[in-house]
Amino acid sequence: MIQLSNNWITENRIDFEYKKYILLAYLKEVKNYFDENKLYPSLSEIVVHYDNLKKIKDSKSDFLFRLPKLLNSIDLSNAQLKYETQLESDLILSEIEAIIDFSLPQFLSYLEQGKDIFEFVEKEMNIEPIGLVPLQNKFGYLFIKDGAKSDTRVYEYAISIIEQPNERVNTLKTNYIKTYNASISHTYNFIKTDILREFKVFSNPAVFAIETPLQFPFDETLLPVAKRLFLKKYQK
Repeated sequence: MIQLSNNWITENRIDFEYKKYILLAYLKEVKNYFDENKLYPSLSEIVVHYDNLKKIKDSKSDFLFRLPKLLNSIDLSNAQLKYETQLESDLILSEIEAIIDFSLPQFLSYLEQGKDIFEFVEKEMNIEPIGLVPLQNKFGYLFIKDGAKSDTRVYEYAISIIEQPNERVNTLKTNYIKTYNASISHTYNFIKTDILREFKVFSNPAVFAIETPLQFPFDETLLPVAKRLFLKKYQK
């Protein structure tokens, strides 16, 4: 898939028609992914690009200050280096404003499409604990199964906390363990017992099953949505 650099507006030529071509080519690839119900990494990239453009639009003077500059002269008396932008400031800002005004609604449209798919997938998921949930559920196992394939994929998970200036954010890391093929004997309780016997990593792990009656691309959609759902439901 085509990737769009976080600095795509200032890379190469700052020209509206050129940037429009770059953006539409990228969004065409995103549309193809969304049409196949593939959310990631496209959705997270769209969020980043949309937020970046909003920040640029809200702070144009700061953005202009960070544009590439050429050394113009040296003020020896004040020990200062004086720079000039490579292009006329007004011309640069005019092109950037045109690019942003065109791009923001484009990104917003795809952001809303991605969120709609995400919410639909999330609503079609069910998550339940297997057995008793220990008081400490920051680590354990996730059993994930979709409706089209009765196989159950097992992931080891661990939750950590990232301290940010204004909040504490929970993050979920997963590690694939193994897959159990569909079988009458391969119930969730059987899988739990087998996993605990084979992988003696945790003494009393939490175990959750996440399943959906529908089929979605696993790595691009089902797994990331399942992880978000788990954090939202059990780590409030």
